[in-house]
Amino acid sequence: MGCMTVCSKVWVIDNEPVADGLWRLTLGQLSGIEAVRPGQFIQLRLGEGSEHILSRPFAVSSATTLTGASPGLSVTFFYQVVGRGTDRLARVLPGEFLQLLGPLGNGWQPPPTTRRPLLIGGGVGFAQLNWYADFFPDAEEVHLLIGARNKAWVHALTGWPSLYGPEEMHDVDVLLTSRAAVPTKRHTATDNGELGHHGTNVELMAQLMEKTDFDYVAACGPLPMMRQVARLAQERNIYCEVSLESHMACGIGACMGCMISTTAAARRVCADGPVFNAWEVLW
Repeated sequence: MGCMTVCSKVWVIDNEPVADGLWRLTLGQLSGIEAVRPGQFIQLRLGEGSEHILSRPFAVSSATTLTGASPGLSVTFFYQVVGRGTDRLARVLPGEFLQLLGPLGNGWQPPPTTRRPLLIGGGVGFAQLNWYADFFPDAEEVHLLIGARNKAWVHALTGWPSLYGPEEMHDVDVLLTSRAAVPTKRHTATDNGELGHHGTNVELMAQLMEKTDFDYVAACGPLPMMRQVARLAQERNIYCEVSLESHMACGIGACMGCMISTTAAARRVCADGPVFNAWEVLW
C-alpha cells in the first residue's frame, strides 16, 4: 500500500501562525514513508523529558514528495493552540527536529460509484478535506463546505483568498476547477458573517441538500457538528463517513484509551479509524 508506519526524527520546515490561534506546521524528510492517504494522521512527540510524555495526534492536511538535496516526504497540518502541548508546539522553530510516528489509522473510503460528494469541515477539521477533494477523478463535481469563525480562518485553512475581492463576496456557489480537473464548488459559512453564509456549516449543508443530489458525505470537525451532519445524511439515505478526534496516547491501538461505541462493537479511534461509517457510530 506504500503507507508503512515508521518512527523517526523529522525536521521542521516551517511553523507559523496563520490566523488568530491557528498555526500551520510543515515537516520534511520523512524517510521510509512512500505515501500518506487522506484521513490518516501522525503522532508527534513534543520535546524531551517528562513534561510531555505522551505524543499528540495530528491529521495530515497535505503530503508532498521532496526532491533534490533533501529527498523524502513532506507533510503539513494545521493545529489550534489550546493547551500546554500545542503551546509548546507553537514554540518549535524551523530547523529543529521532532519525533514522529506515522502514518497511522485508516483513511477515507468513498464508494467507487461516488459522483457528487460533499466534503464538510468545521474549523481545523476542514484542512484534510481540502486535500481529499483531489481524490475524486471520476466525480461529476465535488462540493467543499467550510465552517469557520471568521474570514481569516477561512483564508488560512483553504488557501482560497483569491476567491474574494475587495468587496468581500458573499457568493456561496463559486465554481472553480480543482487540481484533479474536476469541477469543484466551494461553500463558506462563518460565525460572524464575514464570508458566505452567516451561521453554521450544518445550516448551509441543509440548504445545499435541497438543491443538490449528493451521493456521499465526508465530515470532520467538532463532535456536535459531525453528529448533525450524520443525521442529515442518514435522513436522505446518503452514505456518510466521519473522521473522529480523540486523545490517543499510543496511536496504534495498544493502550485502548480512545474507545468509542458503534453498532457493531467497541472500536479504537486510532487503529480502527479515525474514519468511520457515520451511521454505525453511537453518538
